[in-house]
Amino acid sequence: MDRSWESIIQKLGKIASSNNKDIKSVFPHILLVSEEGCGEEEFVRKYTDIVIKGNIISNINKKHPCLKLKFPSLGDRWCVDRFFASPDICAKDSLANEYKGVFYIDMSDIGSLFDENVIRLIEYINSHKDKIKFILHVNPSFNGKSELIQRLKGMLIEKVVVQSLDATDSVEYIKERLGDYSIEIDENAEAIIARKIEAICEGDNYSNYKTLEVIIRNIIKESYDKANENNSMISGDDIVNMRDNVFYGLEHNKRQVGF
Repeated sequence: MDRSWESIIQKLGKIASSNNKDIKSVFPHILLVSEEGCGEEEFVRKYTDIVIKGNIISNINKKHPCLKLKFPSLGDRWCVDRFFASPDICAKDSLANEYKGVFYIDMSDIGSLFDENVIRLIEYINSHKDKIKFILHVNPSFNGKSELIQRLKGMLIEKVVVQSLDATDSVEYIKERLGDYSIEIDENAEAIIARKIEAICEGDNYSNYKTLEVIIRNIIKESYDKANENNSMISGDDIVNMRDNVFYGLEHNKRQVGF
């Protein structure tokens, strides 16, 4: 099951690896459209790796090549000022005059592009676009996506839409990711996992790919000894005997708004 952004990552890799400066000059910023937990952290990591290896940004901040923050559009003035000060803090921490790198901004709380804080953000992006590659993350329900692109003047932006996984696709995703570790599950185990995933999807703690990756790591940890015995098949009984928090002990870290 290919993630919907993998083809974009492959395309960006080809652009970055080109010896032609004109081709490299069209390396885009990103408008990422997805719900939280749809693999955005992995996308940001791979995007940043490509930027570094392809030398897309000259003199990139080696200590802080990627800055990831949530934009406090609903926050007070102190929170907003703290957000905008963060790149400068990273630069000073690396003994640099200005920040150069990738800046992932979670814009999920933004309601209107005419909010004064959002206007300030757009002005910041426009004035730093030559030295920072931006990844702007918005929810699918945000209605200002096209207008946001228009207001980012002269910026080459690749719009990346990531679809959420339903319960059936989630089980397939778990199977494939376990397969990466040479771990298989039998039909009984698959049926039990499917029931557990359906229950999780109905709760408040489900965050799509992010939740699934936690579950996958927990299953791998629980089955580690069994896998080392050259028996990498997980049965239904194995799933039943696993600790409850393999599926329900899910904790997610909140993104910070600034340094």
